[in-house]
Amino acid sequence: MAKTPLDQDDQALWQKVTETVTPSRGQMARRARLTQTETPIAAAVKINPKKPNPTPLAVPERKTPKGLMPADLDHHGYGGISRASARSMKSGQAGYSKKIDLHGLTLADAHQRLLSFLLAAAAEGHRHVLVITGKGLANKGKIRSHLPVWLNEPPLSAHVIAYCQAQIKDGGAGAWYVNLRRRG
Repeated sequence: MAKTPLDQDDQALWQKVTETVTPSRGQMARRARLTQTETPIAAAVKINPKKPNPTPLAVPERKTPKGLMPADLDHHGYGGISRASARSMKSGQAGYSKKIDLHGLTLADAHQRLLSFLLAAAAEGHRHVLVITGKGLANKGKIRSHLPVWLNEPPLSAHVIAYCQAQIKDGGAGAWYVNLRRRG
């Protein structure tokens, strides 16, 4: 069953409701831990794109919830998902409804395609997607190493909850499961 998008009145009402909600103590502690950690890849790689990232018109500009960045389930924490959801995602049982294959592309082309793909998938309401990067030589592919950095940068960080390496049946070290936020 396809979800219908909210009209402007419903979106305004939902915005007012979410402004009045305060996170539980456990959620606040989780957010504090996430802001104190940075993935080793993000610390080692700095990206300086030549052109700004395009944002499709179908996806409204969103800010990442304060202090809550996408969780790298392979290295730390659960981010904005439950332990059971993280386990299901890491084991490949959560599945995926859409996928993209980036290996063989230049770094700039891969980044642009990833942006377009994930923003479109988020706008269409997909929750779990598969991103195939390829392994690269000696498991040190450029696209593979840049993917976590890209997912943690705006505008993608506003749409991604968590990510982890895929199971062997879905591409193993050359692929990633990405969990997207609900629209709204």
